Amino acid sequence: MRRRRHRDEVGAERAGPIRTLNDMTQRVLVVEDDDDARDALALILASQGYELETAGDGYAAIAKARAFHPDVLICDWRLPGMDGVAVAHAVQRISMIPVIFVTAHSVPDLRHQTKDLRVHAFLPKPIDVGRLRNALQALA
Repeated sequence: MRRRRHRDEVGAERAGPIRTLNDMTQRVLVVEDDDDARDALALILASQGYELETAGDGYAAIAKARAFHPDVLICDWRLPGMDGVAVAHAVQRISMIPVIFVTAHSVPDLRHQTKDLRVHAFLPKPIDVGRLRNALQALA
């Protein structure tokens, strides 16, 4: 007589749990030229379980986006060399991931410049951690 396996026995010999889409860690690329702001954001996001990469300029961000394959881009608008809008265009040519822009400058001006991008949120600096958390959770 064949024994039936109970649900909790199925896969018991596996090394670890099967990851589903719902419990996979969201991969976030943070682009911020201010070292202290970038480190603070990385610390906050890492403490909430996000998988992170950071970049201090647009060129590094594009290279990291190609290698890291983020689920979301958090990007400062005003960056040296290449601004955040150009970074978002380049990253979205790789993958149409959503962007959360952070800025200490005029949000209406930024909205105007990003009409053709997939922008999820515009957050003014200093960043409200609750608003950032809500924006990321809405994308999960």
